Amino acid sequence: MVQYKITKEDFLEMAEYILRKKTKQKGYWLKLFVMTVGVMGVALWMFFGARELPAWLRVAVLGVSVLITTVAVFQNGFYGLRSKMALSQQESRDQAGEFWKEHKLSLQGNILQISYGGSSGKVDCRHIEGWEESETLKYLIVDGSVIEAIPKKVCETEQWKELFEKIEETSQKSRREVKDDARKSAADNNARFSEWIVMTEDEVADELVRLKRHSYTTIAGWNGMTFFGLIFPLILVVYSAVLQQWGYTVLCFILMILCNIHFFITFSPFCRKTIRKKVEPPTDEGYLLTVAGGKITLVTRDNSYNYDIRSIRKTVNANTALYLYFSGQQMLFVPKQYAEAFIKALSERRSISEKAKLPQ
Repeated sequence: MVQYKITKEDFLEMAEYILRKKTKQKGYWLKLFVMTVGVMGVALWMFFGARELPAWLRVAVLGVSVLITTVAVFQNGFYGLRSKMALSQQESRDQAGEFWKEHKLSLQGNILQISYGGSSGKVDCRHIEGWEESETLKYLIVDGSVIEAIPKKVCETEQWKELFEKIEETSQKSRREVKDDARKSAADNNARFSEWIVMTEDEVADELVRLKRHSYTTIAGWNGMTFFGLIFPLILVVYSAVLQQWGYTVLCFILMILCNIHFFITFSPFCRKTIRKKVEPPTDEGYLLTVAGGKITLVTRDNSYNYDIRSIRKTVNANTALYLYFSGQQMLFVPKQYAEAFIKALSERRSISEKAKLPQ
């Protein structure tokens, strides 16, 4: 067991580190430039140069552009202020000050226990992706997120080094066991559905691109902000076209593209290239897909992923595969030749009312 305390200064450093992480993503600065300079540039040109358009329309465009730019700037800057806001929220949620009490890390089997005060949490070691560092802290990364921060001075102790080695060893062993269990369930026919999906990484990437693009044809691929970002500029395009102000129609169309750059990138060759880099290789037998115990499990060469059947928002029978859309905008596809058996497995052991509610 390792024991330590997280100070408020440590929390601020951790919060700022988390906020700055996304600046390292590919294309980050281009997107920020488009959402600030690009959007405001078009809006100001319309406001001062399009005198023949109704005043309310020019003011509306400028107002929405200011809102979009302000949100983009705030979400991509002011790290110190936003870190303090995060600290204030933490203190508001934790008025008893539990988080500032002694933290304890211990390993029980393949579960890493994290506790402080009267609060505790568990992390399955197979989900641990690695560790990252800032100036004075070391961060535990689970499923792409920072779960815990440990002061570096604690990481220099013998207790930590011993625990760290056990965590790394358990993490690798746990991932192997999960894949072995999934293979065993397939071999023993315990799963309602179990198939080895034989596909190359390029074929998987191609289908994932189609899956992502198709998501925009369903409500599962949108949220409130992305929907507004598309509809408002589109209204401006239609309105300026009705007025036969073709120059401004083109300009409004450009504004729509700037506000929905993520949407248009999805339909560009860049999308396929990005997805291909993230595709994990299959095992020697292929990708294992099972349905058992209310979970859908996908096993690759290095990892396994679980999806809760209850979180399925929509299923779509596309030309080449069955598409599944989950809450949180998670997505999964099942090749066409396995779709019928897969749907049947999802519907088994459900009541009649539950079967009727299976998303279509």
